[in-house]
Amino acid sequence: MPASTRCARHSQTQSIRVDDDGPKVHAQISSEARLAKRVVTKLGWSRAEFVSAFGQDGSVEEKTIAGLLWGLRVGDGGHTLQHLKEGLSNNHFPRVQALLLSNFCGLNDTRACTALRRYVDPREWVLSYWYTRVGAAEAWLEAAESLSPGRVHMKPSVQNLERVANARSLLQQGLSKKDIAAQLGISQSHLSHLLRRL
Repeated sequence: MPASTRCARHSQTQSIRVDDDGPKVHAQISSEARLAKRVVTKLGWSRAEFVSAFGQDGSVEEKTIAGLLWGLRVGDGGHTLQHLKEGLSNNHFPRVQALLLSNFCGLNDTRACTALRRYVDPREWVLSYWYTRVGAAEAWLEAAESLSPGRVHMKPSVQNLERVANARSLLQQGLSKKDIAAQLGISQSHLSHLLRRL
């Protein structure tokens, strides 16, 4: 979620460098931080304010106390957990629903709040903000999906298909991979990669 000039994950990068898996973990966190910056830009969200349907809410302290008690409903005309469960049941938030427990809509308020804090936003305590939080999380996940669709597996080129076919026939004739790679004009490691991949 926005509301920070620095991604919480990104701030861990300096301490992670010393671990055995440091470079990989560091690269992953840095990649996630860069994606987060692009998502915030795409959605046009402020980096200094939380996304809320209620804006500056004067009764937020009382709501937070109710949230800490988990299970008390706040009768202010705002959203309740029941509104959220109805929205999830009507498939309004499919990406967030995939993150939650499969029986989420059947949980009581206390367990539902626990699940939401665990899977959506550990810093949110106010019951009536959850609908907005989940809506924002859905928008975030959708934007991240469009900006970072994952690796697209490319079809092998005709040249590589021919190389693999030739290599297989030469392997059957008893030639070594080193000799085959030299004959095909590629490195032995590239030949091994092609044979594994194709």
